[in-house]
Amino acid sequence: MSERIEREEMDDGGMMLRASRILLGLTLVGWLAGAQLLAPRARAESSPAEAAASQAGAQAATPEAAGRIGFIGHNLFGSAHGVFHVWRVVEHRVDLADPTASQAVVEVTLASVDTKTKGRDDHLRTPDFFDVEKFPVATVRGHSPKALPPGPAGRPRYAVKFDVDLHGVTKTLDGEVEIVESSPVVVEGGFTIMRSDFGVGEAPSSWNPMSIDDEVPVRFRVRF
Repeated sequence: MSERIEREEMDDGGMMLRASRILLGLTLVGWLAGAQLLAPRARAESSPAEAAASQAGAQAATPEAAGRIGFIGHNLFGSAHGVFHVWRVVEHRVDLADPTASQAVVEVTLASVDTKTKGRDDHLRTPDFFDVEKFPVATVRGHSPKALPPGPAGRPRYAVKFDVDLHGVTKTLDGEVEIVESSPVVVEGGFTIMRSDFGVGEAPSSWNPMSIDDEVPVRFRVRF
């Protein structure tokens, strides 16, 4: 009788040991996956701006002094910060004496996207997202500014309408602009794009932890 009990205890102990090993294995797999997701990627020999400009058809990257256009994508595991290295102001009328009459048009070369991860950038250029072969350029027209209370630094701030032409779809979005320098004029601002409105990427899913949030904040700094 005692021998049978000892064998049963040994069997139970073996099952517990195997279960512990399986749990440990799953924990290690999860840890490694997270580490791979968050670990910095090795840098290519060329700079991100040069690599992105190369993908954009050998167009020269826009000088950093001219400003910056970026965005943030989120999912359950974290955030990806991206920029576009090739863009240009194609027309503008900025009058500080009468800011409400101001407007500007900016063209963004979508193939110049850079999120610091080559595989992700290549995927963003495909028909799954931007489809840069079919829609190489996004156009943003800011207009109809209306004065708002000054920002925390006391700078002039305006509510602005943005006509966004992206992925073959044009929509007018609400955003804000702040005048941070007056000579030359430099503005900072932003607006939020709903990916589903423009057909960029799959629709967000609460069942898929890798699904990208529908809302994508866009921030910019532009010198005129």
